[in-house]
Amino acid sequence: GKRSRVKKQPGSWEWLLKFRQHAVRRHAPLALTMFITGARISQSIEMHPGKHRDLQNGRICIPGAKGHDDRWLDILPELVAELANLPPLYPRGWERKRENLRLFGFADRSSPRKGWSKACKAAGIPVIPFHAAGRHGLGREMNVRQPVDEKAAGEFGGWADTGLMRRTYTHAEDATVKVHKAFKTGLKKAERATKLKLARKAR
Repeated sequence: GKRSRVKKQPGSWEWLLKFRQHAVRRHAPLALTMFITGARISQSIEMHPGKHRDLQNGRICIPGAKGHDDRWLDILPELVAELANLPPLYPRGWERKRENLRLFGFADRSSPRKGWSKACKAAGIPVIPFHAAGRHGLGREMNVRQPVDEKAAGEFGGWADTGLMRRTYTHAEDATVKVHKAFKTGLKKAERATKLKLARKAR
């Protein structure tokens, strides 16, 4: 009687652009960072403006997680500009000392949730969870929508096991359209080769 696993809806550029129109200052760059780097919400929240930003060289450091080391990534110029304009932020209730600064100013992974949901509802888009909007969104963008090879996508997104990336983070998109198009392509090729037609004349 159990339901099968609920299918995740990954993030996309379209979803992200609509989200950012209604997101407050910290949520917009947070969503963009997770989508284009594959950083988990816990990693993003941990980022320190002094330790994890090197904007002069156009890169940020994604803190290590799940047995992996920190990794520095070159980022899009649009994100460089956005992160450069973020003021020093202290999580609410934290002592104001330098080591307590956080790039996005959130205390923990649940802190952005209320503002995140509010922006989604204001934009009239599905409330996609952090992980699906970011890491799953990157996986689908690189493996389904764009012609990026599996090894490159895995290295950039921090997937040591590209098989795991394919199984877990690659989501089918427009499956019926793609399958039907593939059938038609194969059919035309076979018809040319055999000089036969699938459509049979009535006898």
